[in-house]
Amino acid sequence: MFSHLSALSGNYTPTPLQIIEYGPGSLSLLPELIHKLAPPPSDSSPTKVLVVTGTSLTDKTPVIQDIQALLEKADVESVVFKGIGQHAPIQGIRDAVDLVLKEKCTVLVSVGGGSPIDAAKAIAYFVKDQTKSERFMPQIAIPTTLSAAEFTMNAGYSDESGSKVGVSDALIVPRAIILDANLSLHTPQRLWLSTGIRALDHALESLYRKGSQGPLKHLALAAVQELFVCLPLCTDDSKNVDVRARLQIAAWESLWLNSVPTAIGLSHSLGHKLGATYSIPHGICSCLTLPPTLLLLSSTLPLTSWGLVSLASALAYIPSSYHPTDQLPPTTVSSEENTLRADAWKVGKAVEKLVNELGLGGGKLERDYGVKREELGGLAEAAMKGLEGWEGMPGWEEVEREVLGRIY
Repeated sequence: MFSHLSALSGNYTPTPLQIIEYGPGSLSLLPELIHKLAPPPSDSSPTKVLVVTGTSLTDKTPVIQDIQALLEKADVESVVFKGIGQHAPIQGIRDAVDLVLKEKCTVLVSVGGGSPIDAAKAIAYFVKDQTKSERFMPQIAIPTTLSAAEFTMNAGYSDESGSKVGVSDALIVPRAIILDANLSLHTPQRLWLSTGIRALDHALESLYRKGSQGPLKHLALAAVQELFVCLPLCTDDSKNVDVRARLQIAAWESLWLNSVPTAIGLSHSLGHKLGATYSIPHGICSCLTLPPTLLLLSSTLPLTSWGLVSLASALAYIPSSYHPTDQLPPTTVSSEENTLRADAWKVGKAVEKLVNELGLGGGKLERDYGVKREELGGLAEAAMKGLEGWEGMPGWEEVEREVLGRIY
């Protein structure tokens, strides 16, 4: 008998992340974390922080000023670099590396969404490479979205051509993370909700991804349930800090600390190809690609695979109000003898309903982002290259037709 723990052997290696402070007001612990994780160098030079962020948080909110004031009060010197754009273009990372070396910064504090957090990882990577240091600069991440980039060892950025590339090392993960829901009150609602779908993407793709560990699936399923409950609550009361704190914990559960450098799944792989190339935000990529990806996988994952069993098991964690009642599964996934495919298909339809309910659905690649029909095949083929050897993955032609074609 199969369960979502059908793969009963494997390997789990946690990342070197040491501390997570969470809850409203936890930002106040930043100076203490800096002193604990990055004491002054042995040559008696002072600890100096580079705050890595973007222009919106710096110029349109009090968040960065408040962080600088907090550090100044604790006698910690800081410099702000606000040149990290969407998908972390490489030039911004290079400029930040130059600033680290010029100002002799010893600690990175990233503030914002996935782009500044991934950029800070890349900055640490390239500073070590340039200085031939034995260690990476320590980073403390302070996310203001639900993208969960702070929990991975991958640092994605855009190269000169606009393509998504990256570096990866278990030691570039942040040493500490602060999840302070108060800071998220400054995050635009569409960005907050769409990165919540990004977290849902993490959770659901963790259920079928190659090498996914059993204990982490329990956390992913808990994240699925909480995201389905709390994201709609944020549309009812966008200033409810307790709901926002629950969502931050759900994002944490969706992408638990794991030293795995590979792609999370098909939806993510497609998002990496679409996002940087066509300037589509991370969260919106998931809103576009996750529902049709799940619908396709419900018909391609083998009936006897733990991936299909795990994906189908998520239906029990989704509120029944999201279960499709006006549509029947297609004959390709419907079977009286085995309901796994139908349940997995219903998970995809439930995600589609949630995306639409949050006001994030209906996006089209050509109309909204200028993607040309003749480019779909190349995008699908490139996305599938990182998933070679995964059980039940469709061919790129199916991905072009059934995923990208449906959102074209």
